[in-house]
Amino acid sequence: MPAPPPRLSWTPETADAWITFWGSPLAAAVAPVDLPQILALYDLIDTRAILLANIATEGATVVGSRGQPALHPGIRAVANLSTQLNALADRFMLSPGARARLGVDYAGGASAADSEAARIARILDGPS
Repeated sequence: MPAPPPRLSWTPETADAWITFWGSPLAAAVAPVDLPQILALYDLIDTRAILLANIATEGATVVGSRGQPALHPGIRAVANLSTQLNALADRFMLSPGARARLGVDYAGGASAADSEAARIARILDGPS
């Protein structure tokens, strides 16, 4: 399991989520070439968590440029990040819907995709 990259100072929650992911059966499906996107996913998770914490501390409204109440700018950013997170999470089967579409049994990590991958590997390896 890769440790959280030292160049990043993730929140403890994000670091815990990283460790949980790599300890799950789903991590077995990640190829080294996937790591940049996995890192991007966890960077987005962390950024979203920080924004949500700021909104919780500062409130959902802020003082606008003319002194009027305005929506906290972090709220739009969270909405945009959530869209990006959902797309990346689906790519790595990190949502129940994504796992169901691929036939993944989270408890065992088994899936129709695993069976198909094994079948393809047998074809590529040729007859024994």
